[in-house]
This record gives sequence, structure tokens and C-alpha cells, in this order.
Amino acid sequence: MILCTRCSKNAEPLASPPVGGQLGNTIQQSICPECWEAWLNQQAVFINHYGLLMADPDDRKKLREAMKEFLGFSSQ
Repeated sequence: MILCTRCSKNAEPLASPPVGGQLGNTIQQSICPECWEAWLNQQAVFINHYGLLMADPDDRKKLREAMKEFLGFSSQ
């Protein structure tokens, strides 16, 4: 069980890191599946609203920063 840092609920962890690197491990260890699902829904809105292209490294960086802010990891 983990204590989700976003919603403060006890929950089962994600089955695997949802993104690569240390950030993925941190998300798996501290974000519940419900909050991760909320991010996935918000991610689509963010991409569409700002017209991001995932082939563009700058747009991928903007999305990653938005994800960290949404999940409460802004300083990482």
C-alpha cells in the first residue's frame, strides 16, 4: 500500500512505473492509480488545448512539466 501524495488516500501502487527514469519510480511509489488516471485524462486536454506535438522535444518537456505540477512534483 502507498499513501498517495496527491489525494492523501491509501491505495495499491501502480503495477509498474508509468514513465521512464527516476520520475516513473517516484510516481509508482507515491501516486495512486486513480490520480494517475486523472492525469491521463488531463494530459489529453492539455495536449489538445496547447496544440502540443509529441514529436517536438520542447512540447514533450512542457507536457512533462505539466504532469509534475499536476501530481505535485513541481520541484523534481
